[in-house]
Amino acid sequence: MINQFGELVYERQANERFVRVRRERHEFIKSRLRLLDTSLAAEGRKLGVSRVTMTSVSNGTHSSERIQKHLAETLGLPAEDLWPEIFQCHVEETTHMEP
Repeated sequence: MINQFGELVYERQANERFVRVRRERHEFIKSRLRLLDTSLAAEGRKLGVSRVTMTSVSNGTHSSERIQKHLAETLGLPAEDLWPEIFQCHVEETTHMEP
C-alpha cells in the first residue's frame, strides 16, 4: 500500500518496529546491568572500549560480536536471544556448511 507521500507503508512500519525493538533492547540491557551493579561504561572499561562504543553496540547502531557476546554473558543470556538478527544468521551459516 502506498500512502499520500508515495511511501510503501509496510516498509515504514517495518522500519519503525525495528527501531522500537532496538530501543527496547538497549533499555533492557541497561536496566539488567544496573541490577547487576554495573553499566555499559564499566563493561566497556573491562573490554578496553569507550562507553560510546558500548552504547552504539547496545542500541544497535553498530555491531561487534565480541562486545555483544560479552554483554550477553554478563547478563547470563545467550547472545542469540539478545541479537537474533545477528547470531541466528551465524547459527544458520554454520549448520548449512558442507563438510
